[in-house]
Amino acid sequence: PFITLINVLGLSVGFAAFYILWPYAQSELNSDRFHKDYEKIVRLTWHHRWTDNKQDWHESDNAVNFCGVAKQIADEFNEVEELTRFVPQGGFLKPLHGTGDKVFIAVYERDSSKHFFREANVAFVDPNFFQFFSFPLVKGDVSEVLKQPGTVVLSQAVSTKYFGARDPLNSIIYLNDSLPLKVTGVFDDLPRNTYFRFDLAISTAGQNEID
Repeated sequence: PFITLINVLGLSVGFAAFYILWPYAQSELNSDRFHKDYEKIVRLTWHHRWTDNKQDWHESDNAVNFCGVAKQIADEFNEVEELTRFVPQGGFLKPLHGTGDKVFIAVYERDSSKHFFREANVAFVDPNFFQFFSFPLVKGDVSEVLKQPGTVVLSQAVSTKYFGARDPLNSIIYLNDSLPLKVTGVFDDLPRNTYFRFDLAISTAGQNEID
């Protein structure tokens, strides 16, 4: 009876763990598969091979690439139907993006007082980003929100943090209290099963140096 009890308890724990982990595993296996035409979306990565002495070679794979490479490949290969680029905050370079990876946002109130918010999930994205990926917008038109230079789209959580219940559209926020950004849209908070992590998406329109 004692051995049977141990077996039954072990089997019960195993089944319980399976039922607890199964939804999580399914969610992870379906990461970013909610995007339209997800089967046709590929990510451009970088394989680096180098030597210091012309004898011993080293290799590394990177999940990121230089912004201009994607455009060059699209220009040379007709099979590429469309491209979009995403620059996460960790990749910000002041000469290219106007800021390093330490970012804060200044929001001015109607009485001219201002509040500062330190942000860790800011990204520069191409104007077609919300057309390319299927992240739903709560406010704004996917074809227009990032079309103009100096525009930004906020997550629902960040919009509430900055403006409360007020409509944020056409409000101006300031990147590092210097670069004005016009709020043109709000997107649903990102689901858990996506690779992307961003709360503010700033348009690359007009920033030719990012090419």
